Amino acid sequence: MDECLVPALSRPLGCAFRAGPHQLGLITFARAVVQALASPLGGLAGHYFDRVTVLFAGCLIWGFFCTAFSCATTLNQGIAAWAFNGVGLALIIPNSQSLIADYYTATQRGLAFGTLMLTAAVVPADLPKAKALGSAMLLFTVVPWTLCALFYSGLHWSYPRDKARSLKPLVVEAFGGGAGGGLHRRSSSGMLA
Repeated sequence: MDECLVPALSRPLGCAFRAGPHQLGLITFARAVVQALASPLGGLAGHYFDRVTVLFAGCLIWGFFCTAFSCATTLNQGIAAWAFNGVGLALIIPNSQSLIADYYTATQRGLAFGTLMLTAAVVPADLPKAKALGSAMLLFTVVPWTLCALFYSGLHWSYPRDKARSLKPLVVEAFGGGAGGGLHRRSSSGMLA
C-alpha cells in the first residue's frame, strides 16, 4: 500500500512540497532503501523477541512516521519521515508473515499466504471504489447516527425536568397538601387546582 501512496498522490504532494517528479521519486526511493536495509533487522528482532510485540512496535513506528509525513512542510522533512516509515514496515512485514506461518498448519498455509497477497494486490487497485464506499458509509451511517445522538441528547437533557413536573402532583396528593385533605381537582392543563 505504501508503495502506491506517493505515486497516487503525486500532484498534491508536488504542489505542497513544490517538487517535481524526480524529487517525489526520492521520497519513495528513501523508504524503499531504508526498508530493504532494516528488513533483516526486523527478522532478527522477531527471532529474539516476541513477534507480536515487534509487530506492535512496527505498527507504532509506521503510524507515527505516517503522521509525521502528513505534517511535513518541506521536501526534506517528507523524505526523512517517509524513510523512517520504512523502518516500521521492515518490522511489520517479516514478522506478520512469520506469524501467519506459525498460526496455520502446513496444509492451510498456502491459502493464508495467498489471501494475504491477494489483499495486498487488490486494495491499491480498488482505491476509487474504496473512496466511493467511504462516502456512502458517511452518508448512510455517520449522518443518521449523529442525528440520532443529537435527538436523544435533547431528550436526555429535558427528561429530568419533565420527570420532576410529572412527579410533583403525586407528591402533593400523597402528603395531602392543601385544605381539601388530599382531594384535589385537576384543571384542564393537568395541574392540580
